[in-house]
Amino acid sequence: MFNLVTDKFRGVLKKEYHRRLHIAVLVLTILTLTIFCILMATIYYESFVHRQTIEAQYNQVKSDRIQQSDQNFINTVQNIKGEMILMNDFPSDPMGRDLVQKVIAQKGNKVILSGFSLSFGAKDNQLSIQGTSVTREDLLSFYKRLQNMNIFSKVDLPLSTYTKDNDLGFNISLTYPNQ
Repeated sequence: MFNLVTDKFRGVLKKEYHRRLHIAVLVLTILTLTIFCILMATIYYESFVHRQTIEAQYNQVKSDRIQQSDQNFINTVQNIKGEMILMNDFPSDPMGRDLVQKVIAQKGNKVILSGFSLSFGAKDNQLSIQGTSVTREDLLSFYKRLQNMNIFSKVDLPLSTYTKDNDLGFNISLTYPNQ
């Protein structure tokens, strides 16, 4: 059928065919570039948001770490201050002061001593320790270290102290002979 068309009309048909082909290729290229740009914009936005989220999390962790180290420093200073106050309570009894220093050396990081009292007897003296322990295991470990010191004839920790699992208030009585 194409052979029945005149040469002039055949040239017009070829031009029209090529023009439509070029338009179709151009439209497909523009459509492809548009889709590519949309996808790239989405990927860029997601990476930007992801980077912002990571930076926010990093800054949060960094500030938490700083606050934790500040809190640890504050706790350490408070423990040292408390120990100094406790040591000043025994200026007249060098034996009591030495015992308090030895007891303080036995406590762990999670045991906080809040007070000491010393009573003198005819045969034996008694040193009472008040404080708080974070966990039951920390208190038991402190108690066992005091027993293993071999300075005290009796180390007494009431069973009522073990009723809670955390933040245990305690009162330990240590008996030692007069010298």
